[in-house]
Amino acid sequence: MGGLAAFAANLLRLRMERRFQRRNVAAALAAELEAICDHMTDEYVKRLELMDTAILHHDLYPYYGFRGEKEYMPIFRVLGQSLGLLPRPLPRELIFWYTTMTVCLERARDLYELAKNQTSEASRTAFAMTQLQRKEIARLLEAAPPLIKRLEQLAEDPAFPPRSHRGIG
Repeated sequence: MGGLAAFAANLLRLRMERRFQRRNVAAALAAELEAICDHMTDEYVKRLELMDTAILHHDLYPYYGFRGEKEYMPIFRVLGQSLGLLPRPLPRELIFWYTTMTVCLERARDLYELAKNQTSEASRTAFAMTQLQRKEIARLLEAAPPLIKRLEQLAEDPAFPPRSHRGIG
């Protein structure tokens, strides 16, 4: 009888740990997605619009500082192996979102290089790439809120109320 009680207690402990881990992964990814989207909306989309304006007015393709070379997704990189804790199909959707974001960062590096070139051929290529980039960024920004909402719902698991409600200082 004691062995069965120990087994049940251990099973319950493992289940609680898994829920706690899932909650932490969901909260961290929701925060990162929101931060990335805010940065893209506040900074990068505006720059893409300025690039379109310059090209349409036959100005030189504008040089800008965003190179897409920094680590913009550190939480996803660290927690990637923990995506399996999340319910399906959320891991697949997150991987698709982050993969598309990676492609956009690669395109941002290409646009940065074109900006340094300043030839009419580079400007035409940049214009086409900018149009594609704006469409992809718009898709990412549209797909993010439902993902963030689902992650936040997982992070608010009622089995784990916030620490302040559990009497822990």
